[in-house]
Amino acid sequence: MSAIDAALTSRRWAWRPATEPIPPAQAAVAHGEPARALLVALAALPPARRADLRLSAAADWLVVLGNPATMPWVDGIRYAAPAAQAPMLWLPTHVSPDVDAGLVFNALKRRHGRTPLLLWAAPEAVLPLDRAQPADEATLRAIAARWGLPAAFPVATEDATEVTVAAEGVA
Repeated sequence: MSAIDAALTSRRWAWRPATEPIPPAQAAVAHGEPARALLVALAALPPARRADLRLSAAADWLVVLGNPATMPWVDGIRYAAPAAQAPMLWLPTHVSPDVDAGLVFNALKRRHGRTPLLLWAAPEAVLPLDRAQPADEATLRAIAARWGLPAAFPVATEDATEVTVAAEGVA
């Protein structure tokens, strides 16, 4: 029995391809190397483009909350959105549980005691989203340090953006 199955002890369940209308994505989710690539891509964005994004990170996971149109794309990311029946439960947009999302949410909330929660299919994970931080320089550097990336992790700043714009205007 998987960890997610254990959280739903009253009934076994499985993931199935999403069959209901897919809600608009509100988060990008990456695991492993794609998570690191997404962090690097986010750090390269000008601060103004990151302004409305929030980040939640765990070991080998990065969740970027906000408008996907403002997020960088990297190979290997997937998307998530709040479940229509349980808005505090975020699910992948490509698959859904074969049981009511409200029941899933209630079981996970009892087990984890935090909300909102992201329930992910593969690899299986339950990630709390309640401590998401702004996608600012300090947050990006803190995640990079936690993941053991170089101390000189490059992050675009307002000054760098202004220099880039000035250089593009001259050329």
